[in-house]
Amino acid sequence: VTMASHDTHTRSTTWMANDTDNTMTLFKEYVYKVYRLTDDELEFGYHLSTDMTTHETLEGEFKWLFRRIDEGQKNFAERLVGRWHFSKSYEKKEGEWKEITYGIPDEGWHEYTEQGTFSTYSRQGDNEHTTGPMQWKANAVTDTVSYKPLDSDKVSRVRITLEDDRTMYVFYSVNFDPATGEMREGEYRDLLLKD
Repeated sequence: VTMASHDTHTRSTTWMANDTDNTMTLFKEYVYKVYRLTDDELEFGYHLSTDMTTHETLEGEFKWLFRRIDEGQKNFAERLVGRWHFSKSYEKKEGEWKEITYGIPDEGWHEYTEQGTFSTYSRQGDNEHTTGPMQWKANAVTDTVSYKPLDSDKVSRVRITLEDDRTMYVFYSVNFDPATGEMREGEYRDLLLKD
């Protein structure tokens, strides 16, 4: 689903259709009335909706119109789905990206699921670190991905570019230097490769 803000989130669920009363059930509990179904369009309605600005639940009659897309052309969020393994890290110095070796994990990955969750893993020697699961959404206009822990309202954002469907760069401005035990500010990027 892509919102007017260009934020896209993914969700995966089971669904059922009832031909007798022209309804479909999503998430095992929400029953939607199907108004139109063609080869290329699906229009359905429900008695509740969420105001995406205030996050208030509204009651009334609401309809949504979906149009079929070319499944061969994945959007930014769909291309993120999967497990991405850490490969290299870089710092920008004098306008050029130079590979760095400090703070590099022996093993690490980021995983984006189609259910809309994100988690990470890294290991350096015997020290392991995991995060997640968090909710995530992507914005193809700004090349940003937002993360929100399931138990918090705090949102963090990072800029990501996809060179192709198997090559990702994650950009950030603060990096930990284990040699000094301090955080260093600058321009950094990690290279991750998809399984």
